[in-house]
Amino acid sequence: MVHLFVAALLIRVMVLAIPTGAPFDSENLRTGFTLGMHGYFGDPFLKERTGLSAHVAPMYPALIALVYRLTHDVHITQRVLKGIFAIVSALNVAMLIPLARALKLPRGTGAIAGIFWLVPLFVWTELSGTHETIFATLALLLLLTFAFSRVAPDNFTARDGALIGVVAGLAVHVSPLLLPMLAFALAPTFLSGRPWSALPRRFVTFGGAFLLTFLVVILPYTIRNHTVLGGWMLMRDNLGLELSVSNADKARVMAEDNQQNGGAMDSHPNASHTESERVRTLGEVGFNKARQQEAFTWISANHAAFVSLTLARLKLLLLPRAIRSYQTVFADTIVLLFYASLVLLWIRKRKQLAATLVAAIVGYELIYPFIQYDIRYVYPMLWVQTAGAATFIALMLKLDAEPLPS
Repeated sequence: MVHLFVAALLIRVMVLAIPTGAPFDSENLRTGFTLGMHGYFGDPFLKERTGLSAHVAPMYPALIALVYRLTHDVHITQRVLKGIFAIVSALNVAMLIPLARALKLPRGTGAIAGIFWLVPLFVWTELSGTHETIFATLALLLLLTFAFSRVAPDNFTARDGALIGVVAGLAVHVSPLLLPMLAFALAPTFLSGRPWSALPRRFVTFGGAFLLTFLVVILPYTIRNHTVLGGWMLMRDNLGLELSVSNADKARVMAEDNQQNGGAMDSHPNASHTESERVRTLGEVGFNKARQQEAFTWISANHAAFVSLTLARLKLLLLPRAIRSYQTVFADTIVLLFYASLVLLWIRKRKQLAATLVAAIVGYELIYPFIQYDIRYVYPMLWVQTAGAATFIALMLKLDAEPLPS
């Protein structure tokens, strides 16, 4: 694990040494610098200040604000963030080894999976310091590793539920999508417990303890959002806006197409003074409710177009596509090997493991058939699929000759 981390980090440091263009901008960066400079969590949009916000999850902007307050310089902060990204991205590579052990994958699977990611092919996502994606990936890997190192079909205790609830509560501060991902991922293991008559009791004890500690961890930021924004939400309130941009007359399947002049993103507060003004007038919660209603109204009036967009996005979730062709080849190789691993696991009577891998992906991507496609959104799931792809390679190389220790 250490050797994999060091190798991945050295490669990333060398990539960072290559000169790049102007620094990127993003909603996370704007929110983080607002917090660092002005002391409040808000103003995520490009056009103008819109006030207090829960448009992005809080963890990464808080880190940006911390680095800025230590450096007092925007450009130095962005350089430091790139270094942090290199470390976190390399740590993600190394985390594939304990994840493989926790899931009881064949020997060598974690190392094989790590080799896939040694070279950072998604440089903008992995090293630019722009978005929270690599932190979401790390939180996902840590959460799955921790959860599956504690549970087993006949071992869902209140203590484990409480501990996993704490970790999940911390993780959703990076991405709220990690909550449904975890619930779906745990379901196959839970449902394979015996006797069946004990499942309701295990669900109450494990689920109750999980819910209690999870709520305690998310309570402070949840209260903050309700107090200053006037609504209840799980970390973020941007769903209405995303649905409206993705389901409209101008909407296209791919995010980069929507960002072209005349595309659906013209109605996003990042591009529109009118929409920025609506955010200020209605408040962010009211604005997202209004945009959500716009999306539902359009869907009701355009069933065929909505189904067409949804199916096209679902196709891209099943076989990813990126702006750069080499990224598409890389992602599709992982996904196709992942599908092959599911067949092989099913044949070899590892149905619970196959179901766990599929369920984790479905849980994380529940919302994505309904919003514009960007490979950055599904990037964290590529790491889970890499564990499956590496499983296929390990099985074909017969590295599973000896069972993993429980």
